Amino acid sequence: MTFTLLDDETYSVSLNSAYKNTIISIKIPSIYNEKPVSQIAESGFSQASKLTTVVIPDSVTSIGEYAFYDCTVLTSVNLGNGVLSIGESAFQYCQSLATITLP
Repeated sequence: MTFTLLDDETYSVSLNSAYKNTIISIKIPSIYNEKPVSQIAESGFSQASKLTTVVIPDSVTSIGEYAFYDCTVLTSVNLGNGVLSIGESAFQYCQSLATITLP
């Protein structure tokens, strides 16, 4: 995963393109370098062709536009308590998505 420090001293997370065709499951950490992970970046995990499950911690408040766009085998997403906004088309073309667990 790639972490980008934001102006508010929290991190945004995305998946390094080298792993988009290999990663199967992701548990996003709530803390990175002693600061909270608050956002999933725009297009951060898009087109991760083997990604099936994602666990999003309570620290994440925002899921960016197209965050999981075209993750065609994604079947399960577990959302943390902190999610306040989900960007446009965040889960578009995730035709295998069967379960979204809400807090």
